[in-house]
Amino acid sequence: LRAAAAAQGGGGKAGGGGAGVAAAQIPAAVSPAWLVELSLHLAFGHEDASDLVSAQKAVDAASALLDDMLKQGPLADLKDPRWHIRELVWNARAHFARKQPDKVRQEINAASGGTVTGTVLFVCNGGIPKEKCEDELSAAWSAIDDGLDLRDAVKASAAAPPPVPAPGKGQGSAGPRKGPGPQGLVELALAARAACSARCFALAQAMLARLD
Repeated sequence: LRAAAAAQGGGGKAGGGGAGVAAAQIPAAVSPAWLVELSLHLAFGHEDASDLVSAQKAVDAASALLDDMLKQGPLADLKDPRWHIRELVWNARAHFARKQPDKVRQEINAASGGTVTGTVLFVCNGGIPKEKCEDELSAAWSAIDDGLDLRDAVKASAAAPPPVPAPGKGQGSAGPRKGPGPQGLVELALAARAACSARCFALAQAMLARLD
């Protein structure tokens, strides 16, 4: 697949295929993004066929292709399609590593520059025990937005607490806090979605109130 991504053409015998007949060159540039998605489809197909070894090889191939794509330059523009490809690959890696998550989770956290993405992916893919999901998501959230103790908010939810200020709008002794930025808000929204996936609804409500 990686060789096909770099290929710009192919050839075959023209006419009757006799000796001396020139090969026809057919330009066929292949998109690495398409190859990544194909590799992931193959991985889940192998999983359906109970061939987990081949499934893991397909995921590894997709991950290698992603690494090549990311070498093109930094992910600065949120409209860059490589964001989507990266999410697909990381989600697949989390799915196939859900029974032994430590190594892959550490790699995803290192590549993403934080703990939210890895936590979210493994919560949604069953790699974190249900009884630990609330604590894990709360800790990951605090790494981006430390202005709210989600555990306290969950405990106080039954008492109808006052509205929670949005990230970056809270007032403290040092004045307004700096917001988490566009990508930070995306990660916080994903954490709220993961809380719903784990059926931690009180936690999700506190997160959504914070994002509102």
